[in-house]
Formats: sequence, C-alpha cells, structure tokens
Amino acid sequence: MIMIIINILFNLFFLVSVYEDIKKKIIPEICIISMLIIVIIKAMIYKNFSDLYYSTAIYCLPFYILIIVETYFQKELIGLGDLKLMLILGAYFSNIDLFRLNIYYALTYTIAFIYILIFRPKEKYIAFAPMLYISYLIIEIWEYFTWKIKVNY
Repeated sequence: MIMIIINILFNLFFLVSVYEDIKKKIIPEICIISMLIIVIIKAMIYKNFSDLYYSTAIYCLPFYILIIVETYFQKELIGLGDLKLMLILGAYFSNIDLFRLNIYYALTYTIAFIYILIFRPKEKYIAFAPMLYISYLIIEIWEYFTWKIKVNY
C-alpha cells in the first residue's frame, strides 16, 4: 500500500514539473526536493542505498557529457533542472542495469527527435521534462508487465 502512495506522489510531482517546464520554462525546486524525499523514503523501505548512489551517478552520466559539450560550444542545450530531474530518476529507479539505461535514453531522445520533427518549434526553448516523463512511463509500464510475466511463470 505504501508503495502505491509513493508511486502516486512521485508521478504527481513529476507531472507538476512537466507542467511548469512547459508553461514557465523552469522546473520548480519544491518538486525536485519533494521527489528526492520520496526517493529517499523508497530507498529506506527497500534498504538499497548503494544501488541508489550508483544509479544516480550512472543515469546522469550522459547529461554530464552534454554539459561538457554545452560548455565547449557555449550554447545551452539542456537546463540544470533537467539534470536534477535525471538525478532523481536515477535514484528512483535504483537500478544499475545498463541495458535499461540505454533503453531509457533511446526512448527519451527518440521522443525528443520526433517532437522536433513533427512540431518544428519556432522558439529556441524546448521543454525536455515531458520527454523524460513519457520515457519514464513507458519504462514503468514495460517493467510492470515483464514483472507480471515473470511472476506468472
């Protein structure tokens, strides 16, 4: 029961972050902090602090590379709110499986690429939080059904 409440709260704060990113072009710190508290509570329930630490580092590694590229070209490609969101997602997943990481990033960047192709935004700012959330939902649904299949067999 507690995990259902944790998942609902996490999704609620994630959706608020997505909405604020679209409307105000900023991810609120209160959402980031609330999601971090939820992740810490989840880690305390499952007692997997080492996986939380490692997955946080692994999930945001591609964004660190992106920040290095941004610095080199002196052009902002992604905001720090998105990086914080990825840190939280890495901690939330608490999984160091690199296959899952590759699937997540492939989904995120594919969704972003399709968005750019279809909508061709006229302004330079593109909200990245919605792409992160859609990829997160796909991964969560995929894991739910693969877990159900494993349990049933």
